[in-house]
Parts: sequence; C-alpha cells; structure tokens
Amino acid sequence: MKKLPKILFPTEFSRPALNAFRYALVLADRLLASIELRHVVYPQTTALDLPLINTTAVQETIALARQLMPGFIDNGLAPVKEQLHGDPQIVCDVVVG
Repeated sequence: MKKLPKILFPTEFSRPALNAFRYALVLADRLLASIELRHVVYPQTTALDLPLINTTAVQETIALARQLMPGFIDNGLAPVKEQLHGDPQIVCDVVVG
C-alpha cells in the first residue's frame, strides 16, 4: 500500500470516537502513517476575562482535555494492539477554535 504521512483524527472523547480511533490506529499501521489526535475547545468567556484565548474557562477545558488524552489513547490501543505491527506514532494536540 501507498505510504500516507499523517492521519488527522479529531475527537471529543465519546464512545463512537473511541471506536473510530481504533479503526484509525489499524489504518495508520497499514499505511505507515502517524496519527495526529486533536481536540478542539470552543472559545468561552467569563466576566472580566481578556483576551479571549487566555480566559480561565478555556484554560481549564484545555487542561482537562490534556488529562483525558492518555486514557483515550490507552483505551483505543488495548483492543487492537495485537493487530498492529509496531507502536503507532501519535501526536496529541488541543487547540481553541
């Protein structure tokens, strides 16, 4: 098969997203691709928070998403680990958008 450099996988950490992540892991293994796991945080504001990107609510949501990433990856890898030829390269990212 043709080599694909990267698979972008957006997630909101739901059960359907976890199932799709398992499929993406197997696909990335077959295509020799890395996976960029991305969670997008909706910009929020609270009273007196400026500038928008540095709001307390957004920073707390980003911190929570970063805490959830390792568990999401582990839960996705466990059932498909035996199908993979090696350890997948996964890059995690949380962005505001």
